[in-house]
Amino acid sequence: MKTVDLTHPITTNMPVYPGTEPPRITNPCTIEKTGFREKKLELYSHTGTHMDGPSHILPRGTPLDALPVECFFGPATVLDLSARTMDRIGPGDLQLPAGEHLDYVLLYTGWYHKWGRADYFTGYPVLTAEAAAHLASRRLKGIGTDTMSVDPVGTTDFTVHKIFLQRNILIIENLTNLAKLVGKTFTLYCFPLKFTQADGSPVRAVAMCD
Repeated sequence: MKTVDLTHPITTNMPVYPGTEPPRITNPCTIEKTGFREKKLELYSHTGTHMDGPSHILPRGTPLDALPVECFFGPATVLDLSARTMDRIGPGDLQLPAGEHLDYVLLYTGWYHKWGRADYFTGYPVLTAEAAAHLASRRLKGIGTDTMSVDPVGTTDFTVHKIFLQRNILIIENLTNLAKLVGKTFTLYCFPLKFTQADGSPVRAVAMCD
């Protein structure tokens, strides 16, 4: 069994959504001072590789902690969109494998190679409303991308978010290492932290495949 880590590390200088404060990681407890190490973490719920739950956008959306745990893993595939030069992904670009049951579809745009660079934040490909509706019709558990968001930075209507979250289809953003899984079917595990009324959470996203 092969495992692929799809998660960016959380650091104090990592990319964050424009306007969001970066994480703070301090060391209030050290072996020298207290006899043990313990870090203090301060971060937004949509930091790094993270999951959006319905309550992120929808006034009456379900929080992540209220969803059954089986929502957070299942069979998945990666669609290779890295050769595209347009910033919109249409329904015709989504060539899903025929005859396979999928819970998650992950979009490899190649954007994670820009992680840590200024151009990571702008110009990344996003689904059109028609393409999002096409994927949503498959009754997936979730959709994932290697970009900052499924909508453009600066959006005010969050069209693509709403198409998925209104159907309780979870969204994973800021994935990495998707190139290693192109053309494969595998099991995706992406468990959020279980805190109350969770609108989103960092996840440790991992693929397991033969």
